[in-house]
Amino acid sequence: MCGEPRQFRDPVIHLNLQMGASALQRRR
Repeated sequence: MCGEPRQFRDPVIHLNLQMGASALQRRR
């Protein structure tokens, strides 16, 4: 049960990190 939510949050965080990096590069 503890592993299910963790695996689901992993991809979500990865997408957020990619989006954040894109926003930072665009702001530069």
